[in-house]
Amino acid sequence: MSSIRINKYLASIDMASCRSIDEMVDEGRVKINEEVVTVGQQVDPEKDKISVDGKEVTGRERKKYILSSTNLRVTHQPPPK
Repeated sequence: MSSIRINKYLASIDMASCRSIDEMVDEGRVKINEEVVTVGQQVDPEKDKISVDGKEVTGRERKKYILSSTNLRVTHQPPPK
């Protein structure tokens, strides 16, 4: 994985919303490699150690699936008389 903004990465693993993470960053609660993060800072989750409130964050991005019903057809046949 290449570099990604810290708020986008933490939101992708369902830590919190991007705006909430920005607030945590402003409060100094988020660290990368034991250094306090600034808003918009880039992170490489495969190489960097990320912690929030002193707890290490390890997570994978969640896969999102979109189901399309354009090819699905539901039919109903009335019972025979």
